[in-house]
Amino acid sequence: MPHSDFMPRTERILVVEDDEFSQQLIGLYLQKAGFTELTVATDGRDALDIAKQQTFDLVLLDLNLPRISGGEVLRRLKKEGMLTDTPVIISSSIGNMDDIVQCMDLGAEDFLLKPFNVRLLEGRVSAILEKRRLRQDIRAVQERRARDYQRARMLQTALSGIALRGAGDAQPAAAVTVSAAEPAGDFHDVFMLPDGSVFLMIGTVADTGVAAALAMARVHAVVRRSIDRLIAEGGHVEPHAVLAWANGALCLDGAGERVALLVGTMDLDAGTMSLASAGHPDPIVLSPRRGVVAAGCSRGRPLGVHPDAVYAGQTWAVDSGETLVAFTKGLLDATDAAGMAFGESRLKAKLEDCATLRPDALVMALEGEVTRFIGGVAQHDDITVLALRGGGVV
Repeated sequence: MPHSDFMPRTERILVVEDDEFSQQLIGLYLQKAGFTELTVATDGRDALDIAKQQTFDLVLLDLNLPRISGGEVLRRLKKEGMLTDTPVIISSSIGNMDDIVQCMDLGAEDFLLKPFNVRLLEGRVSAILEKRRLRQDIRAVQERRARDYQRARMLQTALSGIALRGAGDAQPAAAVTVSAAEPAGDFHDVFMLPDGSVFLMIGTVADTGVAAALAMARVHAVVRRSIDRLIAEGGHVEPHAVLAWANGALCLDGAGERVALLVGTMDLDAGTMSLASAGHPDPIVLSPRRGVVAAGCSRGRPLGVHPDAVYAGQTWAVDSGETLVAFTKGLLDATDAAGMAFGESRLKAKLEDCATLRPDALVMALEGEVTRFIGGVAQHDDITVLALRGGGVV
């Protein structure tokens, strides 16, 4: 709909036109359409000088100019980077198609043949300014999304950590995350409990971007609170009890998080390991004596969905030289260019070659293997691997 005199528009337009009658005609048409911020240049040199000193939302450029031609003005404006966000409409009374095509190649967005049709002039100007506004809106959304993604990555990094130290140079635990194309929901944590045992958690939130990061923070906090609650009540921190309490809290709030989570404890004095799963892939134990052993647990429902979900824990004996390897579903589902999944068999084959490696070397080897496998293909899910070796933690 044409803009009336009572709807002034604030876009700034540079009119480059040497003919005085055409200047007045263009000015009259554009002012009737509501454009009040008009600047006129009478030749190519003036246009370049003005463009260097001011910014415009649109340039209406005649090709037949004295001193410097309109085509040359367009070329210089593009070369000097002044057309990054400023559309140009070229105009001419001579329909030389070669010149027009050349100008369109240089970045002009449209062409008007003189003498102008008033509705066509106003329509083209309004349409191109609308396209410019939409491009700016899209760019602003993309920039905001990029900032949000950066913050989400930072929060994800802050939530994931290994708060253990080993004897000498030994690193008792290590983890690595290969990030998805968009920030996904993997997180992990390993730390000491007051009784001297080690607590671990590794999980995935079913969301992406900032929503995933906020959900991770909430789930992490809920798990930590459940541990504090169990300790305060004087009880032992049992993994299945942690999941049950965390699930109840998440379902009660009704925020809608869906979380696959594995939690566990490793008691070094007793030589035992207890695990409980809320819809998380089963971990694997690497043993110098027994090789690659599946540490299967009863998989309960993901957290945050069913308030009446029941979780069961399982306990195994663990030798000091054995290593627990936990991983998110993104590892098994990682796909290459042909759409083939990394899969469990490929994972176990690689782990057999890594059975004697320290946790830090182990996760690096797995990271290298999956990186080579996907070959640069963008993944939809994060890929996280965590390794914890029994013994040697102080």
